[in-house]
Amino acid sequence: MQSLTTGRSSVISGDWARQRLLSAGEDSMLHLRDAFRRGQCIGHLEGHTDAVLCVSVDWASTRALSGSSDRRLVLWDMAEWKSLRTFHGHRDAVRCLSVDWAKGQALSGSFDRTLLLWDLENEKALASLEGHRDWVCCVCCYWPGRKALSGGREGALKLWDLDTASCTLTLEGHPDAVWSVALNLTEASAGRALSAGRDRQLRLWCLAEGRLLRCLAGHQDAVRSLDVDWASQQVLSCGFDNVLRLWNLESSEHIQEFEGHTRGVTCCSVDWTSGMAVSGGEDSTVRLWDIFAEDDASDRVLGGHAGAVLCVSMGCGPSITPRGDSAGPDAFSAYAAWGEQVTRMMAGRVIF
Repeated sequence: MQSLTTGRSSVISGDWARQRLLSAGEDSMLHLRDAFRRGQCIGHLEGHTDAVLCVSVDWASTRALSGSSDRRLVLWDMAEWKSLRTFHGHRDAVRCLSVDWAKGQALSGSFDRTLLLWDLENEKALASLEGHRDWVCCVCCYWPGRKALSGGREGALKLWDLDTASCTLTLEGHPDAVWSVALNLTEASAGRALSAGRDRQLRLWCLAEGRLLRCLAGHQDAVRSLDVDWASQQVLSCGFDNVLRLWNLESSEHIQEFEGHTRGVTCCSVDWTSGMAVSGGEDSTVRLWDIFAEDDASDRVLGGHAGAVLCVSMGCGPSITPRGDSAGPDAFSAYAAWGEQVTRMMAGRVIF
């Protein structure tokens, strides 16, 4: 396995198809790397004045939105290596966000106990969603239906109507902080939500009836992140017990366990078509997994960070030209051979 270390990074976002990584953390910069070229750093985005806590990437348009402890959100053009706009409004750290890139809107959650709906073109806060009694820890949006689900440190989940900025449903059951939520509001779903938190459990909810359907128990410590494929009824979760767990949501059965992190796993994201997953942890590593492998789903460290990795996501898009001398003299000489090796490995479903 290969480890890569620069700065005190703690947030990461990845592009599977071209093996790019966007990481950010305590050094207040966003680091763009090309993992396809063995993790070579191709440039940095600077503008935040404190730790970056969350990031969302639209690889197709090469834009990213980040939230920070400096209370601001910054919209970036990664291809041009510059910030486009800065958003002020939160009174405390920006902990989570969700973006509708097509409509140019975003929803952010903060330690100030509020969620703010933003117009990305005009740097304007369109609405403030208030009701949580403590930090807003996580948020998930169903943008076509203009709905959002948030989780708070007080243990409550709240369903919001974004058009009226009103809370339409409060779900209580978690005795402590809710760290991750997923939302399914398609016509065929009858309204489902999945939440996880400090109580070590995943909870499946029926939104139409406002009730708990079932609990998934197995983690030995707080669950920090989850990724759901509603079509196949499968879930990947991770937590402070240092493991990732694959579940069958319909039967509540624990299918498989993935070990490798030496400290708490803070985040995970899955490409459910290929079965490739990425995770980040407090051990300052990012790891790749083949969750559908029949034998060992061997992992590989894509990046080594000086601080905990807090967020991961995957996507694909156009190439981004390296900034200045960031790529270094040896980055491109081995590109062709390395690319052929990666292609062969991916075709054989081996995590490299």
